[in-house]
Amino acid sequence: SFDSYTFEHSVNVCIISIIIGIALDLNMLRLRDLGAGALLHDIGKLRIPEEILKKPFRLTVEEFEEVKKHTIYAYEILKSNKSFGNIASYIALEHHERCDGSGYPYQLKRNSIHLYSRIVAVADVFNALTSDRVYRKKMDKQNAFKYIISLGNHHLDKEVTDVFVKYMDIYPIGIAGEN
Repeated sequence: SFDSYTFEHSVNVCIISIIIGIALDLNMLRLRDLGAGALLHDIGKLRIPEEILKKPFRLTVEEFEEVKKHTIYAYEILKSNKSFGNIASYIALEHHERCDGSGYPYQLKRNSIHLYSRIVAVADVFNALTSDRVYRKKMDKQNAFKYIISLGNHHLDKEVTDVFVKYMDIYPIGIAGEN
């Protein structure tokens, strides 16, 4: 219950990740692991000062370096709790890694990043883009889809991105035409 954005973001990332996992034919046990990791991927933000997380302006280099530590903090929190298993901790650790090695915390490349982390990365980027933040307004879904597609195969995993685009509707039922 850190804040409403983090809660809603975590739930949305979990739902999107599970949709992608179903489309990739993951079995129920694997979907459970994926869902747990997706839901808890940002738990490390509990250790980041609130004034940094809610800062309405561009972060300083030092502040951004502190925010980037949330992946390591999340890994530590989940690894120390035997209820979640290894997969959730690796998802939390790797969800900001990018296929071209430009991510963090370890600049891992494509196949060195767990598939579930690559799934959560796509869901995380999409939900972050389509949500209002204290420092910027949300992007409309159509432009967010275009942006996700543009990131496929260098920042984000191409196969996961393709599945996301195929199974996520730009205009879900009930919001057709809304941004």
